[in-house]
Amino acid sequence: MPPKRKRAEDATSDAATKATRASARLRSNDVDTNPASAAASNDPGAQVDPAPAAKKAKRANTKAAKTRKTNSKARNEQHEPSPNEGASTSRGNSASQEPNKAAQKANGPEPYSDARAKQLFKTYEDPDTPGEIGPEGFEKLCTDLDISLEGALPLVLAWQLHGSEMAKFKEDEWMKGTGELRISSLSALSLAIRDLEDLLLLDKPPIQPPSGAGVPAKKRAAAQYDSTDPYNRQKYYQYAAKKDKAYTELYSFCFGLAKPPTGRNIDMDTASAFWSVLVAPKFPIMNDILKFIAEKGTYKGVNKDLWNMTLEFCRSVQPDLSNYEADGAWPTMLDDFVEWKKASPGAPADQIVEVA
Repeated sequence: MPPKRKRAEDATSDAATKATRASARLRSNDVDTNPASAAASNDPGAQVDPAPAAKKAKRANTKAAKTRKTNSKARNEQHEPSPNEGASTSRGNSASQEPNKAAQKANGPEPYSDARAKQLFKTYEDPDTPGEIGPEGFEKLCTDLDISLEGALPLVLAWQLHGSEMAKFKEDEWMKGTGELRISSLSALSLAIRDLEDLLLLDKPPIQPPSGAGVPAKKRAAAQYDSTDPYNRQKYYQYAAKKDKAYTELYSFCFGLAKPPTGRNIDMDTASAFWSVLVAPKFPIMNDILKFIAEKGTYKGVNKDLWNMTLEFCRSVQPDLSNYEADGAWPTMLDDFVEWKKASPGAPADQIVEVA
């Protein structure tokens, strides 16, 4: 019988050990949530009731969870806009974005201003000659416009801004030209010059007026300035309606630009340079005329009649001279050119003539 008693004692000891461990865990939980319970657990003589401690811990955890849920809901309500508030914010954002969208849509040169046009002139004004852009300023202007001094664009620029001397602008000429074109920025000026290059020198299709659908060309050309254009294209539309006349106007202007104020002729070197950029790209026969002039080397000057008749010759005579008429009353230089070309190596047999 003693062994049975020993097993009973062992069972009692195991149960006591488990109860002690459970009580310790409950006390640990109670310490976290109840300071009074923690103080009691430090008292060796204090009796701890596990059940009440567990209930207190459960109630504390439930209360904390409710508090967290309430705080979270309050934060959401604080940051969630009302329908009216959201609509107002959306309208505000939309309104603030409208100017940006308009600016991006325009994305072009700034509107014209007399003050800006004058300030642009001052940028290139000769410091030693107030009221004038000299050769150095003209060269810098062409550089900033990204146009070559060796091409035709400086001549187109002078034409549009009413220049009266080579590589120079007076302030009144500048203000008159930029005022007509409604241009006060380099970007707009560059665009206007290149538009005319495309139209008159490269023979590209003309730009059509924005609201010109169904309107006759003459009426479109006479229309008022359209503010949707990057500059005033009224003159451009007039040029496009009569391209040959516009090109002749440019060509005639260049003679007056190159002629000395007191002279009647321009020197052959200047004339040849102008012909090479104004006429040769449009009329291939001009290249042969320039070759002839360089080879002969006897022609020193060009008067107004020779200047005008050279363009007419290039317009009317085929490069192979098949429609050339000897009695056409051409200037002597052009008659000499015809004889030279017909006698040149490679000329068709029926065009070879003996030159005295």
